[in-house]
Amino acid sequence: MANQKQGRIIKAGSRAGERLNTVGMTKRELDSMLCSWDVIQSSATNRVFTRWRYHSPSVKMLLKHTSGADLSIHVACRNLSCGGASVLHNAYVHTETPCTLMLPRRSGSLKSIVGTVLRCEHRQGVVHELGIRFNQPIRVRDYCGTGPLLDQYSFERVDPSRLAGTALIVSDSELQHRALERVLGKTQIRSRLARTCDAALEENLGSIDVVIADWILPDGEGHSLLTTIRSYGCTAPVILAIPEGMDVSAQRDGIAPEAYLRLPIKPDDVFRAMAEFLLMPKGSESTARGSGDQTNNLAVILQEAIDSLTIGMSANDGIGCYSVCVNLRELAEKTSLGQVASLATQAANALGASLDLNAARVQIDALLVACKGIVSEAAAA
Repeated sequence: MANQKQGRIIKAGSRAGERLNTVGMTKRELDSMLCSWDVIQSSATNRVFTRWRYHSPSVKMLLKHTSGADLSIHVACRNLSCGGASVLHNAYVHTETPCTLMLPRRSGSLKSIVGTVLRCEHRQGVVHELGIRFNQPIRVRDYCGTGPLLDQYSFERVDPSRLAGTALIVSDSELQHRALERVLGKTQIRSRLARTCDAALEENLGSIDVVIADWILPDGEGHSLLTTIRSYGCTAPVILAIPEGMDVSAQRDGIAPEAYLRLPIKPDDVFRAMAEFLLMPKGSESTARGSGDQTNNLAVILQEAIDSLTIGMSANDGIGCYSVCVNLRELAEKTSLGQVASLATQAANALGASLDLNAARVQIDALLVACKGIVSEAAAA
């Protein structure tokens, strides 16, 4: 490899390329091994970013060789955080090696994420675990099917002095006001208080960075307030304070809050919730507002999947196309796109273990036609 030209991409051997990953593991084998690792792994007390389980059997990765060439391989992924990832490879990789992960979004489209190998640890047999640090943070919710509760926020630990902006607190509870003011007093966040939905709507909503509202208010519910302020054009993230034990898994139709806080509110919970929206990158594909915006957002996501499938077929990238099909199926199931879900399942099954695009071309073409139809309808609406 030493005589390779600058910028050239070197593919791993064809025999390894036929497998899902360089360690030669199926998804079932990978899940079994990683679940056993997760049981015995102790949590780090000084960790800043939350790690999400992300057991993906095949993620494309480019490793920068000392010659300047990129080695193209497919690795298995263990977990993901907004600051990095843990992947499995069958060989030692020097620390500080530049790399790029091609991570599939929930939409099925691929995103190139540049980073550096921070650590390489031999785990068992040929399996080496690589710790990757991203050059720029990502929004993990774009890649994992996460929910709005605290155990799925990006930060485990937050320095409150880094939090700045303007928060609108909507609650008729004097104790709630005082508690939140004490907590926010440790930050640089300015707070405004409103006791009712009507009072909240009288505020200059365009200057608000985040809203914290009670689930029940004197003149309505927090959810109805959310719907109204969205109709006013306010796009600030809304956090609803809910009673302990309340089930939020079955969310209402239409607009949903960005997050929930359990009562009684704890300072660390508030810091983590605020950090999610004040410190993380903005412009995420997962921050759609309202039913009309969600329709447009879905069309954008489907178009990205169409582009990724088209590129993957042109490059004969069976693994990449398989990942897009699986992610499209999951997205379609969640958004009640029954035909797309069925066609994505058929395409993924046709690719099968061989990952032969020729064997799945008919199914992928049908999937593309269905997705393009939805995108066209959204554009004409």
